[in-house]
Amino acid sequence: MKNSLCILLLISLCFFSCKNESETNSLFEKSATNTKLNPLEKETNSTKVKATQKDRDQKIVGTWRHTEVISSGSGESYISMTTDDFIEFRSNGSVATWVGDAIAGNFESKSDGEVQEGLWNTNNSHNQIIFTDPATKQEARTQYYLENEHLMFSNGNSKKVYEKIN
Repeated sequence: MKNSLCILLLISLCFFSCKNESETNSLFEKSATNTKLNPLEKETNSTKVKATQKDRDQKIVGTWRHTEVISSGSGESYISMTTDDFIEFRSNGSVATWVGDAIAGNFESKSDGEVQEGLWNTNNSHNQIIFTDPATKQEARTQYYLENEHLMFSNGNSKKVYEKIN
């Protein structure tokens, strides 16, 4: 995917600023074993992503969903759209992201099941999650806050809240 670090966290996060607009390596590598599968129904072991031993906040491990609802207009011109973004933090240090189905009015768009994979660890003294592209070793960081079953990513004025689903 283009603009690598700008699309780090679930395609739509855009928390990160690209150091160089010409960067074109994806922060998450497509996994051939996971492409075109529903990640909630698959085995979550990738042959391409191998994590090393680093600090990881184990309370983050699991699958998280962010639901975005956009509505516009009123009366007969009213329309709304719902999209789910998912991120799965695995205890071995690998991470997967994908976009779920989108629904707008009477239209439903099925996800193609494309999964982006990478590595993660935490810097607990700074409440940061560090995402790493396993191919290029490029890192991107964002603040995180964890409360009950909710995980918020924050980078400046951008914030995104996820709910733990398993």
